[in-house]
Amino acid sequence: MRFSAESIISKSRIYLVALLSILFIGVVVEWRELSRVQTDITRLAARATPLLTTVADLPDLEHELRNVAQSIPALRSEAELDAASDAVASITDRLARLVARAELSPGLPYLAHDLRKLLRTQKRVLAAEARIDARIADARASLDDMVRVLLPLHDTEMRFLLRPPQAIVDPAQRRARIGEAVLVSEMKASVTELSILLGGFHPAARRAGDFAKAELLAEIGAFATRMARLQPGPLQQGLARDLKRFRDAMIGAGGAVETAALLRDMRETRARAVGAVARHVDQVGIELGRASLASATAFETAAQGTADTLRKVLLLKLAMTLGLVMAAAGVLWFFIQKSILVRLAAITEHVRRIAAGDLSEPVPVTGADEIGAIERVVDQSRTMAKALRRTNDELERFSYVAAHDLRSPLRAVADLVEWTKEDYGADLPQGARDNLDMIGNRVRRLSGHLSGLLEYARIGQTGQGQAIFDLTAFAEELRAVFVDAAQFDIVLQDAPVPFLTRPVPVKTILLNLVSNAIKHHDHGRGRIVIACVDTADGLDISVSDDGPGIAPEYHDRIFELFQTLRARDEIEASGMGLALVRKLAATLDGAITVASDPAQARGTTFTLHLPRQPAQTEQPAPQTLDIPQRQGDLAA
Repeated sequence: MRFSAESIISKSRIYLVALLSILFIGVVVEWRELSRVQTDITRLAARATPLLTTVADLPDLEHELRNVAQSIPALRSEAELDAASDAVASITDRLARLVARAELSPGLPYLAHDLRKLLRTQKRVLAAEARIDARIADARASLDDMVRVLLPLHDTEMRFLLRPPQAIVDPAQRRARIGEAVLVSEMKASVTELSILLGGFHPAARRAGDFAKAELLAEIGAFATRMARLQPGPLQQGLARDLKRFRDAMIGAGGAVETAALLRDMRETRARAVGAVARHVDQVGIELGRASLASATAFETAAQGTADTLRKVLLLKLAMTLGLVMAAAGVLWFFIQKSILVRLAAITEHVRRIAAGDLSEPVPVTGADEIGAIERVVDQSRTMAKALRRTNDELERFSYVAAHDLRSPLRAVADLVEWTKEDYGADLPQGARDNLDMIGNRVRRLSGHLSGLLEYARIGQTGQGQAIFDLTAFAEELRAVFVDAAQFDIVLQDAPVPFLTRPVPVKTILLNLVSNAIKHHDHGRGRIVIACVDTADGLDISVSDDGPGIAPEYHDRIFELFQTLRARDEIEASGMGLALVRKLAATLDGAITVASDPAQARGTTFTLHLPRQPAQTEQPAPQTLDIPQRQGDLAA
């Protein structure tokens, strides 16, 4: 499918114009809706803000009003009353402004009137209390004057009566003086009773009324009766003046008793004024509460309308967004289909062919972008795979030649040496026979080198599947393989549970390690221990011997090709065994390590670390390894 550049440009212009038109219409509609929302919000704020301010400030003003109203009865001076009056004026003025701002009129004039009435009542209470205090002070002063008059007279009469009887000649005089002493004592007792009544007088008590007045009149009458029995003179006149002053101060017109009755009425009036103020304050709170509820209802209605409008705006915006997305998706799909998907499908098809083994068709490069780079890489991979296939074919042919064409002449040379020794052995000198033996050994060694090299090259060329490996059973197979070395004990320590791995490389590694331990032992007998330890990231299988050990400086060298630590004439070895072991461990994604130091102790330990294998859903089939029947068939 082909597209011309003109058709793509024209369609892109049409899509662009349509998108801009839709966007313009949506912006206009959204602007109108948002303008209406802004108008509603402004109107609502203009109405709700004063009320919210009033509601926020009202509790403090209400608290101040209550405190002032409750503190007025406790005021004791004109200065305090003046300060309270100023505070009341300030608070009521602030409250009036708040209520006016909230467009309410809950009866503030009545509240101000009651507050002023409370202040006037408190002033009258203070005046009455001051008048009562003055009258009581005047009455107490008159009683003190009576006491000052009666006390010397009483003392004189008592001293006269305490004189010896023989000192008084006239009995009539004695009787008269006794009567005067008794009269003075009774008058003094009356003054004491009046003092007690005066001390118990309390303006707020009910006894300050008629009952207190009756008690005072009775005691004043008793004192006046006794005073009348005195001899007329200055003493009687002075006591009469003091008694009259006491009577006028307590029960006369404007006296303490009369003023106390008025004071009780004033205090009741004051209590009623305090209650009225409290009720008016509560009424203000109730009115504002109603107004708050009405405003809250209006606010909720406006908020609901605003929410509906915003919902419409959001739906409109969503529709616009969906339209833009769909339009953009159409344009993008057009270009993606043309520039990406078709080319990726072609790349996928070529990759499938390469995976199936078809390397004949090259991968065309259709551009200089990232997909073009992928096409170039895929074609390079095809070329490399093709070259690798040729290399593998050549390697197989080389393996065949090494296995047959090179080893056949070596077998012929070995046969000729044997035939020569058989035919002319008796006639050959000892030096010639030694040379023939050396030639046979060298031929066998070269054949072993070729076999080990071929086996090393084939490692990893063929895959082996996973299977359950039983180390206990394999230890028995090892004892059977090395039956000729019965003087060596092969011991399995802490037999592990069978585990999942690739058995063929593992068995090959263990065969070579056990063979090396026996072959390179410096004594005629020994002990080889195989152990398996389960670690956090896999398994560690170790093979330990009690041989001469390996110096640390040779720990890396022993894993190289054709490397031996002893002369080949001392022990027949190809030097391929540990190199094969390390390569096999690498194919298992594992590692082989050696631990030995002859300077510290005898023995060597090789440890094969195998990573933990993932679990399989199917039971893997067991795999077998053709174990050599003789120890000498293993690579050394």
